[in-house]
Amino acid sequence: MPPMTAERLTNALQHRLEALYDLDLPTRVADHVFSDAELAQRLRGRGQRPAREQLLLQQGADELSLSLYLDRQLLQPLIERNPLRAFELDLLDAFAAVIEGVSHFVCVVWHALHQRPCTQLELELQAEVDKFALLHQLWREQRADSPQPLLACLFENIRFEHGLDAVESERYRLASHYAERYCGAMQQRFQGRLDHPQARSQLRRFYRSPQTEKVRCALSV
Repeated sequence: MPPMTAERLTNALQHRLEALYDLDLPTRVADHVFSDAELAQRLRGRGQRPAREQLLLQQGADELSLSLYLDRQLLQPLIERNPLRAFELDLLDAFAAVIEGVSHFVCVVWHALHQRPCTQLELELQAEVDKFALLHQLWREQRADSPQPLLACLFENIRFEHGLDAVESERYRLASHYAERYCGAMQQRFQGRLDHPQARSQLRRFYRSPQTEKVRCALSV
């Protein structure tokens, strides 16, 4: 098997998201990934806080340019140990961050293709659900024990990045709160089997729902 690279990892995660949600995007995330911290800071502009992963957008009259910055320190342990073959919880922090970046890319591209708006809250909420769903899938593929611990690992005792302002902090808090309710209900209803056809149908419907419907769905369970 070829060695793991950032390109193979990010494209594999995009492929899993497309398969999970029945999407077909015309562009590959790996073509937009970079790890140059100085370039990332220049693209962010003055006054913008640094981040380990960040989707950078530039929108013109009829064109959307995307770049996904992933810090080398995030990627290195994943490249060395390949969580797609052997996922362990000590890789969770780095792996979840990379999944989040790929999730943002896929979500923005899908919304742009369908000419639909997408708020920052919706991006963060969908990324939290995507992390749970993909990690749940990998756990089931690789391990014999229950994926029950994932819910607590992703949503309990979480710490947000330093330097967030009040608006950002509230957005991340709400996204985590809504996702925890939705993912917890899905895990309980389908007894940890998110590969069940009805579970997949629900996940795909959630993905295509506007933000207001996603929030309503999370709060109604």
